[in-house]
Amino acid sequence: MSLAWTASAWIGGTVAAALIGAGAWPVGIALAATLLALALARRDRRVAVYALVLPAVFVAGLVRFATYDVSIADDDVAHFAGGPAMRIRGVLRVDPVTGDTTQRFAISVREVQRAGGWQPASGGVQIWTGLLPRFESGDVVEIEGRLELPPKNEGFDYAEYLGHRGIHSTLAFPAIRVVGHDDDNVLRAAVLNVRRRLAHGLALALPEPQASLAQGVLLGQRSALPRDLNDDLNATNTSHLVVVSGANVVLVSAFAAGLLTWAFGRRRALLLSVVVVLAYMLLVGASPPVVRGTIMGILLVLAQVTGRRTNGLISVTFAAAVMIGVQPSAVRDVSFQLSFAATAGIVFLAGPLHDWLIEWLARLFRREAMPRAVSAFLVLPLATTIAAIVATEPLIALNFGRISLVAVPANMLVVPVFGLVLASSALAALGGLIPHAHLLFAAPAYFLLTYWITIAGGLSSIPFSSMTFGGYSSPWAFISYVAITLVSFTALRRFGRPPPRPSSESVDWRRLAPVAAVVVPIAALVGSAGILLRPAEPARLEVTIVDVGQGDAILIEAPDGQDILVDGGPGGEVLRGLGRELNWRDRSIELLVLTHPQADHVVGLLDVLDRYDVQRVIAAPGQTESIGYETWLAAVRAEGLDLEYPEQGASFDLGRGARIDVLGPAEDMGPDQLNNTSLVLRLVWGDVSFLLTGDIEADAELALVASGVELQSTVLKVAHHGSRTSSSATFLAAVRPSISVVSAGQDNPFGHPHEEVARRLGRWGQVFVTAESGSVHFETDGTRLWISTRGQ
Repeated sequence: MSLAWTASAWIGGTVAAALIGAGAWPVGIALAATLLALALARRDRRVAVYALVLPAVFVAGLVRFATYDVSIADDDVAHFAGGPAMRIRGVLRVDPVTGDTTQRFAISVREVQRAGGWQPASGGVQIWTGLLPRFESGDVVEIEGRLELPPKNEGFDYAEYLGHRGIHSTLAFPAIRVVGHDDDNVLRAAVLNVRRRLAHGLALALPEPQASLAQGVLLGQRSALPRDLNDDLNATNTSHLVVVSGANVVLVSAFAAGLLTWAFGRRRALLLSVVVVLAYMLLVGASPPVVRGTIMGILLVLAQVTGRRTNGLISVTFAAAVMIGVQPSAVRDVSFQLSFAATAGIVFLAGPLHDWLIEWLARLFRREAMPRAVSAFLVLPLATTIAAIVATEPLIALNFGRISLVAVPANMLVVPVFGLVLASSALAALGGLIPHAHLLFAAPAYFLLTYWITIAGGLSSIPFSSMTFGGYSSPWAFISYVAITLVSFTALRRFGRPPPRPSSESVDWRRLAPVAAVVVPIAALVGSAGILLRPAEPARLEVTIVDVGQGDAILIEAPDGQDILVDGGPGGEVLRGLGRELNWRDRSIELLVLTHPQADHVVGLLDVLDRYDVQRVIAAPGQTESIGYETWLAAVRAEGLDLEYPEQGASFDLGRGARIDVLGPAEDMGPDQLNNTSLVLRLVWGDVSFLLTGDIEADAELALVASGVELQSTVLKVAHHGSRTSSSATFLAAVRPSISVVSAGQDNPFGHPHEEVARRLGRWGQVFVTAESGSVHFETDGTRLWISTRGQ
């Protein structure tokens, strides 16, 4: 334990220096005085030695932090931040992190252009840009823009966060072009290629948000999670399962060891699980936080091999001291703090919790002992997770201003299936790469991931499921929860075992096996027959105006089963809309429609082409030289599809009397009026009709009225997001809509829908705005119309 005390003193000195500064040396003196007094009182030579050594180590840690050189290199491009626009050449460090409408990535700078020539330079730059063009790790890019210093926001120092990663400047939406490609590490390039293929396999096999959650679990790509799901995971504190930390690594090791134990025995299985953990680290990306979490997790696994919990304590504290010694600034890195706290919590608390849970399960099932599989696959992961939660909640309260009150029940429901989620996600990723086999391989992952999503969503919706504080770095929240944590540690370690259970007759589980062998298949057969023989619901036409932000996307589910998608919005939100509305097994789009080639209509269709089986594509005649439109044309050609340009009067049969009529464009408006070249479609079934207007403006509206086509419709998808240039009084008088839907983003900079337009629409009937109501769903049997909203 001497090594653990020494490492703790080093960590304490570094932490004191980070919190107080160089003036923290009186703490070392106080520590020395306390230990000397204790040594004199107890007349213990060992304590006397500690009184001399530990304060000296404490001060050494303080000095190391104070003298650590964090200055920026002389040739770092950060020195140009705040100056005029400049050109930079660099290489992407990793694959970009893609959001709904943007992507971000870091580059390692190689050269800057000064005085007409290129000069060597260094440093890292964080870049934000649009979704197109798409980049990948190893791309050598030339960037032109104005560098800025990262902001220091209240409660979260983004500059310090980036500084830990060697990034000292940022650049938003610069001009970028790829000038080459350089994979300087063959192994790293191979791992990245495997990651990309597995991520693509998941995207093909699973709908959203299941695909994003699987990518987070299997590949560590948490940034792909939609905001609402990410909020649910945070509120239930199950988000740690998609972040590689010491606790997460121990979980992966526990499930791997449980499986391998059957073939190799427990000791060898634990050692082999280390290999599994290292492979998992490479798969999710060996970034510094991932490496630190992996090291701490492996040390705990090795402590289990020796059978002594004290070995885990010594190893983890020593490893943390070494990491801090190499990079003292890591002590301020939240990811390091959480990983260390989680690992320490497991060391101190997981053992007593494991014993406690085993004892109570034995009491519950009236058994003298529980099967080893229960301990390996249920109790150990639960004990590990609960211990990590108790240890990390104070840091979460301090850094993020929140505490989850449903963390324990949520993890008790999710953690036991985490190993299955991980394994089934890997199976789905591989199946997605096999033609015509993705549904078979994806089914287990889909249902397990849906279970997790349902649990997180259900528990997070409970009132007071999580508490948020007035701001970040709430000291009272931190102090209060630290006190609760210490009491929990003490109570569970001291009184962690339940009282002896009364003697009772144990259940002979082997006698239940023959019964289960008969009952389970019969129940599965009856359940399957019930699903297959269930009467089919009456055929209906369903139309969903998908909330994609500032853009358009309309999904039509025809009575004969065809799926038609009109526009795709500006990014990835359309995929989540398809995931919500379509059956998860339905991976085909029979007709894809682009009303006009602007980014807020076309960009989302690129992912739809990639992830769904699109059978036919039609588009408006308008063309542009934008990168979005050029990428769209290339994607259509890559799918082997012909791009059709229907004219006014064309019609598409949707079965059972439903059809789509092409009403416009009514006349050639010229190449400079791209909005007015929009395809205008009228969807009709019986007495109910929908008018889809793209982004047409008043000129095109008047041309449609003059052409004499049938415009009257039950539902109007309002043109151009409710812009004042559209929805003229003459046009609305021809349409006479009972219901109007405006597809617009929250707080959009254009002020859509315009107040004047909203008033005109309101005179005709009810008006929905997706920014307020979310997606708007219509369902009709040709006579009646049902409306529902998929709220924000």
